[in-house]
Amino acid sequence: VMHWLRTFNATHPYYELFQVAKKWPEPMYVESQTCVDFCFQVYEYLYKLGVRFPKMSVRGNNIVLFSLKPEIVNTSNPNEWAEMTDFYKDWNFQKSLGKDLFLFLIDILRLFLGQFFVYKPPHYYRLDCHWPFFNVRYDLIPLPGH
Repeated sequence: VMHWLRTFNATHPYYELFQVAKKWPEPMYVESQTCVDFCFQVYEYLYKLGVRFPKMSVRGNNIVLFSLKPEIVNTSNPNEWAEMTDFYKDWNFQKSLGKDLFLFLIDILRLFLGQFFVYKPPHYYRLDCHWPFFNVRYDLIPLPGH
């Protein structure tokens, strides 16, 4: 198991909160890489080793962003690089959240009305988000083998 963990950490050195799809539940353009995803990847690995789990489900959350097909950001292009880094600078919501909830909500909406970016190694992707923009889910997920 330790060998698998070292390999997993070497091939997944990032955290991605969002999944990206054209609509739910179509296949994902980009899969998330969160703590929940890691736990289920461990369950799958243990199942392949022969571990059998009781018939049960555990809760897992995910956030799906709705977008047309993502485009790879050309990080060598100064304009595209600036657009992406400006987006990530705007993720600092402390200035509006600490002052006014309405301004905080406006900041969040502004992100969805403009360009949105996600990272899936080895590329950053530009999203063209569309209504309803996102879906937050907290589902029961069956353990492997069930």
